[in-house]
Amino acid sequence: MTTEQTVRTPSSDVAIVAWVTVSESQHKIIQVKSARVFSYSDGIDGGSISLSSPSIWNNGQFATITVTYNQKGVIKSEVCTFYPL
Repeated sequence: MTTEQTVRTPSSDVAIVAWVTVSESQHKIIQVKSARVFSYSDGIDGGSISLSSPSIWNNGQFATITVTYNQKGVIKSEVCTFYPL
């Protein structure tokens, strides 16, 4: 089953959307694709936001995408975590 998930960074400064495919029989993530920026807070240069390639961890129990951005001259990196739904 593939679902669209929206996840915020821990600071809630950036939200990203991705399509997450889960093996229904094993309830594990098998693919994360088409990640994009959904929204971001004031003070963030939208053109500076970059997303890493998705990584699937612990045999599909969760997946992560690192978000890097410039907020008022400070470069920040945070991890968004996706879980099987």
